[in-house]
Amino acid sequence: MQFQDILNWLSSLSIQYGYFGIFGVSLLGAASVFFPVPDSAIIFALAGSGLFNPLLITVAATIGGTVGEFSGYLLGFSGRKTIKKRYGKTSTSSTNSLRNMAP
Repeated sequence: MQFQDILNWLSSLSIQYGYFGIFGVSLLGAASVFFPVPDSAIIFALAGSGLFNPLLITVAATIGGTVGEFSGYLLGFSGRKTIKKRYGKTSTSSTNSLRNMAP
């Protein structure tokens, strides 16, 4: 599957489902940690196309991005607890180096 195929699929998904599709594309773009999704390019293209109200695109994309980022945060937070429970500790070297950088 080529990058252009993914871009076309996400664009058609957004157009087919309207603002809910824009929400879904933004959620997918913000929640994907390992695979980058070009959600911003799709949202800008849809805003410039005149098919949707730019204000409602902004609202749908903002809510989708917020939910996606929050789900990524919860995944990392729960993963940290799981690692701590399984192995009995977390990486202290990175934690200590971050504490040393604080004012």
